[in-house]
Amino acid sequence: GSAVPMVGIDPKGRIITFSPAAQVFFQYSREEIIGKNVKLLMTSAVAKKHDQYLLNYLKTGKKAVLDSTRLVQAKKRSGMVVPVSLTVREVPSKTMSSQTNYIGYIVDQSKEHAEDLALCTANAVRDLLPAAIITITSYGIVREFSRAAEAFFGYAREEVIGHNVKMLMPAEISVQHDAYLENYRQTLVRHVVGSRRNVKGMHRDGSALNIDLQVSEFIVNRQRMFVGFLNNRQERLDLQQANSITSAMISLSLLPMVAINSRKLITRFNPAAEEEFGYSASEILGQNVKILMPDRIGRMHDSYIDRYHNTGVPRILNVTIEVMARRKNGEEFCSEITVREISKTGHSPYFVAYVRDITVEKSNRSTKILSNAISTLMPDPFIAIKPDGGIVMFTQAAARLFQYHPTEVLGRNVNMLMQDDLASQHDSFLKRYMDTATVDHRILDVSRKVIGKKKNGDPVELELRIIEKVFEGKSYLLGYVRDCTQDLDLALQGEVGELLVETNPDAIIVISMQCKILKFNAIAEKLFHFDREHVLGRNVKVLMPDGIARRHDQFVSNYLRTGIKRVIDSVREVTAEKKNGETFQAQLSVRRVDDETGNPHVFIGFLREIDSTNAALGGVIPTAERYQDDDDIHDHHDAGQPPYHSHNHYMDDRHQYAEVEDPLHDPLRDNVSDIGLGHSVSYPGSDMMRTPPEQRSQAPSSQHTRSVAPAFTSDTVESLNEYERENQYHHPTGTDQHQPQSRQKN
Repeated sequence: GSAVPMVGIDPKGRIITFSPAAQVFFQYSREEIIGKNVKLLMTSAVAKKHDQYLLNYLKTGKKAVLDSTRLVQAKKRSGMVVPVSLTVREVPSKTMSSQTNYIGYIVDQSKEHAEDLALCTANAVRDLLPAAIITITSYGIVREFSRAAEAFFGYAREEVIGHNVKMLMPAEISVQHDAYLENYRQTLVRHVVGSRRNVKGMHRDGSALNIDLQVSEFIVNRQRMFVGFLNNRQERLDLQQANSITSAMISLSLLPMVAINSRKLITRFNPAAEEEFGYSASEILGQNVKILMPDRIGRMHDSYIDRYHNTGVPRILNVTIEVMARRKNGEEFCSEITVREISKTGHSPYFVAYVRDITVEKSNRSTKILSNAISTLMPDPFIAIKPDGGIVMFTQAAARLFQYHPTEVLGRNVNMLMQDDLASQHDSFLKRYMDTATVDHRILDVSRKVIGKKKNGDPVELELRIIEKVFEGKSYLLGYVRDCTQDLDLALQGEVGELLVETNPDAIIVISMQCKILKFNAIAEKLFHFDREHVLGRNVKVLMPDGIARRHDQFVSNYLRTGIKRVIDSVREVTAEKKNGETFQAQLSVRRVDDETGNPHVFIGFLREIDSTNAALGGVIPTAERYQDDDDIHDHHDAGQPPYHSHNHYMDDRHQYAEVEDPLHDPLRDNVSDIGLGHSVSYPGSDMMRTPPEQRSQAPSSQHTRSVAPAFTSDTVESLNEYERENQYHHPTGTDQHQPQSRQKN
């Protein structure tokens, strides 16, 4: 009838004895267990090795378990594993004298193990708690001193346990502490126990400690004990102060600040954020932060944070990015945000975002980029200087004009671009203007001609206009510059062109696309008996008989519409009409002048009275004899064009080459731009009249375009002089009776 479970086994491990106490403990009946291997009552890790343990003992006789008490794990029928102490004894068999059996005595250690576990757990928790824990008896003797207490007071546990707790107190408190304890033992009236108090402590180095103290009472083995939980109050005060300062800084910050927790909910929203977004803190706190984002961004934001929580890979943390934000009224604006993570061990992270509206700034950046692009692409030079003359902007056009790279002039004085006489005085001009703020209307905001200086020292004539602008409170002088060199060349060319027009032996008439007369040279005045003042701006049909004049505008309109040439680039005989109504026969050559885009600009007509021409040529090229036969004379009615006159003819590629030179050929006609019109002249097939038939097959059939008016050179003047010497013939407006000399074909 022993209360201790007992199990007997034979050398093969088979159970031969199983006491009633064992039946109760293991939850097996005697009938169920007798004859079974004892490893049925063991954990699998031990059971699979037990048979080998028995064999080893039988072979060697070396005791490893016998006659000792060991703490092992036993397994009940339910499968529950419990700690037990096992003592094994060897006993001789009663039936077989040569066999030895084994008896095991088992004591349940579950309760003791649980107490030990609880104690170990308590000690582990005590040492892991951030608060210092000190346990004392009712007489003040220290029994427990946690690791946090060691760090707090600077003492090792061994230095404190067994000593009076008053060693941790300042002198003014320690001298009274024993009396406090005695009074409590006598009266059990609580003054400290069960309450939280702010007290003073003393560090090992003698420095004072601010302590938050909470004391609890418990009884162990009828002995009264006290446990104290101590926190460093100074750290809490410092933290509170830091938090107060941080809160004040956040509240006073002009930069909007938004803080969210790991669930994306807004936890902080400072006044600047309230003003920026239009929400009050009371209505926004606890809301998902995507309320501050456009829908297209907000719908993805939760997944961004979830991805960071899962992967730990930051994408926007600790960097500044541009993103669109949304105010309460739905207005979107471009913002610049910087996100920081605030994390503490054991706590979920927080995210703080600083937001800045950069709408205006971004617009200014775009404007600056656009301004720089425009200044780079400006065809005319542009220079900006500070009041001291330092160059702050120097465009590519300016670099090309003055032959400096921008890096060579930026920051240097603008007088480096001036002639020496002006450069020496320029700084004083600027200083006087800035000191007196008196605007010199002869210089500012007016265009004037000046002489600049290139990098190589060459002078360059410029047109300069200066204006003053103030940016962000600073004054700048902006100079718009234009190179006048080409203006001088063009002016000279224009003067020479006008001279050539006026001295040309032929009548020259220039008309617009609307048939308005634009130029009317002196020979034309004499030929038609019109002063140019009376014809300029009038329709050219004032120089035609009524029968032709009525249809002329339509002829021009048809040409402009279809591009089919019937008069252009050919020599024709026409009937013209003088101011007094008298008609006369003339040879007419019309050329078209295109503008820079290739569109018709003006028409130029060269007119020579036929009778005078034939008289001057001595009948070398009679009008009717310019054609080989009647088959080469085409009536304009056949071509769908009304005739100017009953004897109008024109020449095409079927005409035979005349052995004498075209009487209308001269250097001025070949280079129409020399008369000052300044545009290209188209001559489709215009060289055909001077090309022999055998060479016409190689002549280009496409339109030939002369280049923009070249400079008037000494060679051109010499050609003109030679032309005049060779063509001293009688002109209807002159009195010279000399016949022209015969010239060879070109």
